[in-house]
Amino acid sequence: MSMRKSGWLSVAALVASAGFVMSCGSDSPASNTGTVDKGAWAYPEHQFVIDELVLPATSQDAKDLAFDLDGNGTVDNQLGNILAALGPQMGSTSPQTSVDDAMKAGSIIVLMALYAQDIQASASSNMWAFLGVGQTLTAGPQPGGTFTVDAANSPAAAYFGGKIKNGGGAYGGSAAALTLNIPLAAAGQTGSLNLALQAVHVEFDVSADGKSLENGRIGGAISESDLNTKILPEVQVLLQQQIEAKCTLAGATCTCEAGSGAATIQSMFDTNSDCSIDLAEVQNNSLLKAFLKGDVTLANGEKGLSMAVGFHAVDALFTHADPPK
Repeated sequence: MSMRKSGWLSVAALVASAGFVMSCGSDSPASNTGTVDKGAWAYPEHQFVIDELVLPATSQDAKDLAFDLDGNGTVDNQLGNILAALGPQMGSTSPQTSVDDAMKAGSIIVLMALYAQDIQASASSNMWAFLGVGQTLTAGPQPGGTFTVDAANSPAAAYFGGKIKNGGGAYGGSAAALTLNIPLAAAGQTGSLNLALQAVHVEFDVSADGKSLENGRIGGAISESDLNTKILPEVQVLLQQQIEAKCTLAGATCTCEAGSGAATIQSMFDTNSDCSIDLAEVQNNSLLKAFLKGDVTLANGEKGLSMAVGFHAVDALFTHADPPK
């Protein structure tokens, strides 16, 4: 693996993991094709937990998972294409491996409630998503498992509308918007990062017994302004933590543990070799400028970075607040 690709991988993986929780934090329902149907809240509720998240490994994967987010006739998954292009160079450090390990360990719990007249066919339906409290697991979430909603990090309005036709669910649309809620515990901080995801789309197939969601995919776009003002500052915090753990400044020389990720990060981002990475060094990095740029035009006219991931979910049990009346 080349040094530059190894360093870029850490950034791509961070943005991918941020995108994964896109359905788990919103303070307003989506509009247009994602408008909530108030009457659908009276339908039976079907509860699920995501037991598999799939990042694109090839350019074809990225295309298969993608949605046409801006309605121009071309499917969009810029971040997926980046991960796919780096795939052959990733080896054991693949973001997919990290996601799989976290899922198996119970560190990632994403809960979904579907309100549908019939789980196989419902002309109007609502989806409500929650972050779950992490559990100690060895094989990830299991069918029929009981989970607890993480009330502190799951805003009460992470929902939007859609429909189920012939066993296929489709929710959101070009004007659907959610707010990402990303806990910052991994960065040694308290609180969470709220980030608006736009043009949210969710699709899946319902299994014949109605107990699993198969061939699922979730897509949306992060605005360039949010990338620069919210995502990249968090990237800077995480990169700096790695530098502090593995590098030492002696005089005018910054020395890092040989072969470590920190050594790669220091060579890529620490332009003045002071064993410190500031926000300007991250924002001005040539690789970030080349890759993390908008590829779709959002409803407000701003450019956004598109992304899409796959998922599978199984039936689950959890308690949450009542839906809006």
